[in-house]
Amino acid sequence: MIRTTRFILILTFFMSGVLFSCGNQGGEENVLNPADSITATPEATNEDTIAADTVVAVEPEPVKEPAKKQTVTTPNNGKRETLYISTYGANGKVWGHVTMNGSTGRGTIHDEGENSYSITVTRHGNELYGTDQNGRQYVFRL
Repeated sequence: MIRTTRFILILTFFMSGVLFSCGNQGGEENVLNPADSITATPEATNEDTIAADTVVAVEPEPVKEPAKKQTVTTPNNGKRETLYISTYGANGKVWGHVTMNGSTGRGTIHDEGENSYSITVTRHGNELYGTDQNGRQYVFRL
């Protein structure tokens, strides 16, 4: 108990010295200039006077129309097609086939270690963004 009390006391003195030494590094004193002081008058603190003096003009915001739903055009016009895909992932080169149904698809990819992964892909222009069963993400260029 005595050791912890001494430790707290020493720590308090040390921190006080650090705080006081950091507060005045440039040798400048923090002195208020009497001209900078502000005195409040009873009139300035009256809420009715302040509310009457401050009139704020607020313009109503224009009403925004809801955004139109974007349609994704796919090269296959919504028909099913099977694509061969390949890229380099976390485990080296991967390849496989996906069956596209519009802009989304599912398939199987394989890596150099003869492992097979189920993958879900989404078409974005000339690229397919895919996520396999383990959460790894791939980008396949078409």
